[in-house]
Amino acid sequence: MKKKLLKTAMISAVAFTPVLAVGVNVDKASAATTDIQTDYMTMSVVEKEILNDSMAVFAQTLNTGKFVQTTLPVSYTTTKTRNEFIQSLSTLLAPLPSDSATISSDLQARFTAFENSFPVAASADAQVLSPYLEQVATIIADEVEKFNPANDQVDVAPLFNTIKNRLMNEAPIPVTVEDYIKYPSTGDAASLVDQVNAAVGPGPVTPPPPTPEPPVEDNGDGEISTGGDTVENNPQQVIDAINAADTVDELVITLEGTDTEVAIPGTIFNALENKNSDAVIIVETSTGAYELPVSAVDLEALAEQLNVTTAELKIVIKVSEVQAPGLVNAQYDVILPSIDFEVTIVAPNGESIVLNFFPQPVKRSITATKQLAALTTVGVIVVNGQVRGVPTFVTPGNTTANLYRAGNSTYTLVENFKTFKDVNNGANWSEQYVEKLASRLIVSGTTAETYSPNRSITRGEFASILSRGLGLVAKNPNVTFSDVSSTQAFNRNAEIAAVVEAGIVNGYKDGKFRPYQEINRGEAAIMISKALEYYGADLVTLDKTKKASNFEDYRYIGTTTRPHIEKVLQAGYINGYSDGSYKSSNDASRAEMARILYDFLNSIEFIN
Repeated sequence: MKKKLLKTAMISAVAFTPVLAVGVNVDKASAATTDIQTDYMTMSVVEKEILNDSMAVFAQTLNTGKFVQTTLPVSYTTTKTRNEFIQSLSTLLAPLPSDSATISSDLQARFTAFENSFPVAASADAQVLSPYLEQVATIIADEVEKFNPANDQVDVAPLFNTIKNRLMNEAPIPVTVEDYIKYPSTGDAASLVDQVNAAVGPGPVTPPPPTPEPPVEDNGDGEISTGGDTVENNPQQVIDAINAADTVDELVITLEGTDTEVAIPGTIFNALENKNSDAVIIVETSTGAYELPVSAVDLEALAEQLNVTTAELKIVIKVSEVQAPGLVNAQYDVILPSIDFEVTIVAPNGESIVLNFFPQPVKRSITATKQLAALTTVGVIVVNGQVRGVPTFVTPGNTTANLYRAGNSTYTLVENFKTFKDVNNGANWSEQYVEKLASRLIVSGTTAETYSPNRSITRGEFASILSRGLGLVAKNPNVTFSDVSSTQAFNRNAEIAAVVEAGIVNGYKDGKFRPYQEINRGEAAIMISKALEYYGADLVTLDKTKKASNFEDYRYIGTTTRPHIEKVLQAGYINGYSDGSYKSSNDASRAEMARILYDFLNSIEFIN
């Protein structure tokens, strides 16, 4: 509100200038019209309306005699009547044309006509008028710039009075025009301001033109891109682009400025799903991005639950900056403000369902304002009163972190480094793998200071680190295994249920999981192979020249285990021994599992 009233005050103050500027010569007028045209062309519709209203009011006040002497000098009245003089001024101050292209010629004609009707313009004294008018403009601009209303309560009468006093004291009027000019009194100035404010009104004279909606673009390589406004206000344009494209792998929606959310109509979602059920919706903001696979949302089931059709639904994706949770601040060095990622399905009546579970990890990104340390930056969330790490990959350039998890929450980037005395400084060959996984909160030690790299790993431990490493979330955390509970260290966040639901690990026919049973190298290969089938198979290139049948002990490997060993061998996650054997029945150590898991997660870019 302050800006609008101040703008009005400035226009009203500048209205002094045309009245004082009587007698401006043609050359000076040409320069003035050029400046006015430039300024006018850069004005918004609202600013032009305010300017024209102000000029119209000012021209009307001339008839009251407030700004022109009631009695004109004899030298003037011999050729012009007072009414003719006022009419000339009114014409000069008439509202400007709406067509910017005609402003220059229009104003030039006004100035020329006024000068021809004003005797002083042709006299030798006119030479002193140009510098005087420049001084007048400088004083007005100076006072307007300093004008600072208190508490948004604008009274521009003092501004008028200050300008009038400065003009009288610092810019005495040349003798040749002094008889034609009358300064407004404080009361006159206040009256003029009231009239201008009344004409302008409390709000915009005309609404500003709408911001053009971003176009819908097809890059020809599987990407459709547009803005949030187009998605919400012109969904058919997006649908037409999807239908016309040869293929669509990604629908990229860019939110401008401080916008944090977009409501995607179900009709767009349906069109994208029909085009390519493996497509991804990507919402980009200034602070981060969110990638939602179409296959991760069962829109039909959600529509049935809300008793509407899929076309009536909106998928609202929000990426907003929030304060870091207190528990995170207390335990870690926070790098950036937290980002809250939300997906909500909204029905026309306002009923909604918040999505906090997805069948596969969902990628989200946090944009950093400084360089990130690729090996010690980790994304964390708070779950069940615990700070948990999520798979974090710092992209090349170190200014963006990609985080993967099969659920939504508030995510915070922190700095963390962890090592153990029995692997640190070359104490064990697995040092770099253990430290990278421990710093990312994926593996834990057997104590606070020891990792026990040579100890065999159990089914419960390996299932747990696979769950954390992949960012899994259990849809039903209550597992039915008789020997698994939430009090066990490896299952405090339903890690066992998560890997079982993902199909990576199974229980036994007797209803047990046997979490404390040590696993062998063959079983470890099966788990990693199934983890790759679950996520990332399309991201990894297999070396088909490597064959499990080349192992010396191949005949001792179970037939169901062989294809899994071959897959992890071809992926480069696991190798045989120097004697050419694989030793499938040998127990897998915690050191070996650290390397296998790291190589797997690194190959699918879940960890640096």
